Amino acid sequence: MDPKEWARHKNGLEVTAKAGKGCAAVVRAACELPLCPSDAFELFAHPDNAVIFRGIERCTYRRILWAAADSLPGDGRQTIEVENESDWQFLFIKGSIRTRMLVHEDPTAGTIHVRLAPSGGNAPLQHLNAKWRFDQGSSPCSCRVTLEQEVHPKGLPPFFHNAFRAMAALQVRKTFEDLYAEAVRINEGRPSLAPYAQLWVVSNAALGLAPNAVAELEEMAVLV
Repeated sequence: MDPKEWARHKNGLEVTAKAGKGCAAVVRAACELPLCPSDAFELFAHPDNAVIFRGIERCTYRRILWAAADSLPGDGRQTIEVENESDWQFLFIKGSIRTRMLVHEDPTAGTIHVRLAPSGGNAPLQHLNAKWRFDQGSSPCSCRVTLEQEVHPKGLPPFFHNAFRAMAALQVRKTFEDLYAEAVRINEGRPSLAPYAQLWVVSNAALGLAPNAVAELEEMAVLV
């Protein structure tokens, strides 16, 4: 099924967007993908997944800030600082937007938390907070994917917040359509990405993080 047709199907994609308290856009979305939860999680967490998303041109920066000290194979909890770059063009003017984020991945819980990094990037955003969940779907080979996201622009007059909200919802819709399209390719035996490889887990001491720094990074899991 074509991704856009799938998104319109009654069992496909649900996206809502509304204004929040002090936030221009609160976007919620949910769908069922034809992948098991672990495969869907790994697809979203894959370091090279920019190739499957229309809203990302390239990943320009990626660094593991923290990895669970007691991790065993299959645990994989980690906090990553990542920067994605998107190109834009208006008439003959071209440019790029770089969004720097802190991402906390927990494969066991099936959650990925995202927030705007305190520095880096040039995205015109004041606030970004998102939580992805990958739960078991209606069949063993399906996954229920949900997103709760709060996003607020920087320096945009309230008059334009409705337009911003519509754009935020459209971007989320495209992201889910791209996830579905890749899920179809995986099931057909033609994935766009190399198999997900669990990054080597290192201790907090090896990362050079003080205990209070580790605590601060773990706290980012409570975002939504």
